[in-house]
Amino acid sequence: MSTTAVERKNIVTFKGTPVTITGNEIKVGDQAPDTTLVSNGLEAVNLSSFKGKTCIIVAVPSLDTPVCDLEAKRFNTEAAKLGNNTVVLLVSRDLPFAQARWCGANKAENIQSLSDYNSREFGNAWGVNWKEANLLTRAVFIVDTEGVIRYIQIVPEITTEPNYEDVLENLKKSHRKIMYRDPLIKSEEKTDVDFHTYDVKSSLANIRKRPRRLRQSEGIRKLVRESSLSVEDLVMPLFVCDGKNLRVAIPSLPGIYRLSMDLIVKECEELYQSGIPGVVLFGLIPEALKDKTARESYNSQGLYQKTIRLIKQNIPDLVLITDVAMDPYSSDGHDGIVDNVGRIVNDETLEILAKMTLTQAEAGADIVAPSDMMDGRVGYIRDALDEQGFTNVGILAYSAKYASSFYGPFRDALGSTPKKGDKKTYQMDPANAREAVREIELDIEEGADMVMVKPGLSYLDVLKTICEMSKVPVAVYNVSGEYAMVKAAAQNGWLNEKEAVLEILVSFKRAGANFILTYHAKDAAEWLRH
Repeated sequence: MSTTAVERKNIVTFKGTPVTITGNEIKVGDQAPDTTLVSNGLEAVNLSSFKGKTCIIVAVPSLDTPVCDLEAKRFNTEAAKLGNNTVVLLVSRDLPFAQARWCGANKAENIQSLSDYNSREFGNAWGVNWKEANLLTRAVFIVDTEGVIRYIQIVPEITTEPNYEDVLENLKKSHRKIMYRDPLIKSEEKTDVDFHTYDVKSSLANIRKRPRRLRQSEGIRKLVRESSLSVEDLVMPLFVCDGKNLRVAIPSLPGIYRLSMDLIVKECEELYQSGIPGVVLFGLIPEALKDKTARESYNSQGLYQKTIRLIKQNIPDLVLITDVAMDPYSSDGHDGIVDNVGRIVNDETLEILAKMTLTQAEAGADIVAPSDMMDGRVGYIRDALDEQGFTNVGILAYSAKYASSFYGPFRDALGSTPKKGDKKTYQMDPANAREAVREIELDIEEGADMVMVKPGLSYLDVLKTICEMSKVPVAVYNVSGEYAMVKAAAQNGWLNEKEAVLEILVSFKRAGANFILTYHAKDAAEWLRH
């Protein structure tokens, strides 16, 4: 906490003159603290002795009698019940201030420089009307842990009868009011002093439950961290293109490139060495090889299948996830066959998906990932794989894939934007969450080994729901549009890229994701290492 004095002006007026509280000093108008009764009253106390305490001033008849000594002991007992961080000052109308009594469980041991002013005058300064009342609780102030006054309040008259029980009850009520006061609420209480009460960032010393204790150092924060992010949680998407020694920038995906086969193998080696356990591969297919039934997708000697073989030959332990969908290969740009009236036909598409899956499995894919969102495709693909002996090839189903506006940069990278219409008849409505649960349940029933939610950021609620109900691992795709937004903001200096990326990625883990497909993977791996 800073020790800089905090100034609160005009929260008190004394006889029409504004009172200013600055740190542990009180001024009336322009007068120095040692020239006013009010400031003498508080300046007389070494506030460093009361750091983090609530101090309550109580005016009583006389302390210079055996009876009042007994009553003072009662005050001491009752004040202790208010908490170990409360002290009570008893002042009398007929004793010097130096003989005032501090009571409470934690007595102040260091009261210094007590003034020679009569405590009656001190009471007068706080508006005590001695003729009308003998027992009055007149003022409360709170001293923070740096010894700075943060809160001050004048308490109204209690009773016109010298009844200690009433005084103590009012003391308790005043204490509760201070401890639980709403911030910046103006007091309507009327006293001899024109006073407006404000709660000023007070450090309330009797707060027992303080969540900030578990945030005070990086070591403690690590010990109690509920979610963690590591490089092993990341999967990097890659784009392969035809040619040799080609590294083609994707304008809408800054820092991401289309790579020829030779360079994509080098990229995979670097990713694996950085600790990233897997990649998901996408292929850029020349327009000349696209047709309505995506025949190139199941060409065993095609670019995509050759790249799978080359990666597995060179980095066999890298987990290779392959994309099962028609759109990169289709002249229509859709994930299914388009009939003569423009409808996406479901069942006829399944056969094509099975064919491309088998060529990918034969080439060495560890996991196939159908992203098409056709009904029944997981079961159809599982049966095809098992019938051909690929029982160890896993299926990561894009189960809850939404018709999102965040896919734009990805479609730029692959040239897979639909020529006509959109994908809303097979990808999910962004407004639906229960539907995602149904899709997940169906895919698991059909044999999915893992399921996915895509996109991520706008669907954290869906992701959390799926993670709580799924009996198989759950992935999330931090998609191209989400990546591009962060990159654009970082390039303009609007946010810290590293901090924003790691915050986004840990949010997926907090929601329950087992692993994350993200274009940030390579950078994040570097940041996490250091």
